[in-house]
Amino acid sequence: MLGATVEAMLIAVINLFYDEVRQVVIAKKWKLEELLKWDLGRLLEVAKDAKLLPEKLNLHPKMDSRAVKDPIPTDVIREVRNLVHPGRYLRERGGKEITQEELDTLDATCHAAYKYLGQKFSAKHPDLPAIKTTLYDS
Repeated sequence: MLGATVEAMLIAVINLFYDEVRQVVIAKKWKLEELLKWDLGRLLEVAKDAKLLPEKLNLHPKMDSRAVKDPIPTDVIREVRNLVHPGRYLRERGGKEITQEELDTLDATCHAAYKYLGQKFSAKHPDLPAIKTTLYDS
């Protein structure tokens, strides 16, 4: 569900920043197609190229249980979506089960992406109430 929430926020932000996104699509020589037909990979690629999402995300310190707090590649969000298909996920990982630390990192990455996109949304529409994005927002 968390991956789907980020995907929905990506669709909203990409729609809001149509001019920037259009320039990316034209530069890549892609056909402008209906936004709701884009897959998560395309949404992430365009959002990064249009500077709507960074290549890597810094996780909230209270959500990051890792010993080394390096930024996480934004594309990790795709792994969260793949958890919906556990058989496929295990096949792609060679049968290796996911650890609690990995799940926590995926969760924190989605929260970081959602927060980043929420800030973009709020910057474009400052007249709307701020979007609460994590348990740690003040």
